[in-house]
Amino acid sequence: MRAVEDAKQSLLKFDYDTVEDVNGTMTILLEDFIFSVLNAFEEGVRVSELNENTTKYQWNFYSSLFFTTTVLTSIGYGNMVPVSQYGRIFCIIYAFFGIPLTICTIADISKFISDMVVLNHDEEESPSVHKDSDSESSRSSPSSVAVGGGSAQAKLVVVLALLAYMAIATEVISHVVQPNWNTIDAAYFTTVTLTTIGFGDLVPSEDSNYLGWIAFIFTGLVLTTLCIDLAGSYCIEKIHVLGRNLDVLTLLLSHAHDKRHEEFDAEWFAFVPKDAYAIPFIDEHLVSLNGSARRRPPPLPLNIAKL
Repeated sequence: MRAVEDAKQSLLKFDYDTVEDVNGTMTILLEDFIFSVLNAFEEGVRVSELNENTTKYQWNFYSSLFFTTTVLTSIGYGNMVPVSQYGRIFCIIYAFFGIPLTICTIADISKFISDMVVLNHDEEESPSVHKDSDSESSRSSPSSVAVGGGSAQAKLVVVLALLAYMAIATEVISHVVQPNWNTIDAAYFTTVTLTTIGFGDLVPSEDSNYLGWIAFIFTGLVLTTLCIDLAGSYCIEKIHVLGRNLDVLTLLLSHAHDKRHEEFDAEWFAFVPKDAYAIPFIDEHLVSLNGSARRRPPPLPLNIAKL
């Protein structure tokens, strides 16, 4: 910050009359000013701080905690980044082990809430069924009930809770936390954050609210994962139902094909008398009658002649 201000003052105090090589000196001063601004940008100095001629130390406990949260949740706004080589190496190792653990933790919390919501809704919906169930239904585990996905009303409640959370967060951010953001900006930031996209064009600016941002991120990610879990279980349930219907249809078609095959075999292998080959065909008898030399038909076998 001080280097930027010094370079700025050098440009303002430049005297064209006392310098012989005006172009060369001005080029050096401009390069010095640009270099100072770029260094300030890499250190995280903002334009508002330059205008107010005040700066804040970017890396403190709360900002570092917020940075680790964005790393573990794979949001990564990009407004705070490690600059040194050792910091980048540590960030790689930290993200390599921390991101899977964070994903598993959020997924477990969401699964626990999903099971509780589904089971509680089913118990409130039909308490008499749970009390008077037979031994076979009483032996079923809670996980088997959760896999079924529960009722559609429980899933709708979770989806509405997520939408309400996003709407409330949008209003609070746009009117209280970030007054310079309008409603669209706040809704955009909420969606980008809860889907872990993290473009970085809109980022939190107040250090005192970092703990609130962290709570907002984790709560929103739990609700988002919960909705995804319920939607996934619903889709899997429908796929299983479709698969069972296809299996039943295949079984019916196979049974119908086997039945037709049996009827065809019964007609093909019908009972034929042993002496049927001895009966002369009508066409052969007519040919023998219409021939040049009319011949008598061959005598019948003895066993047929006696009939």
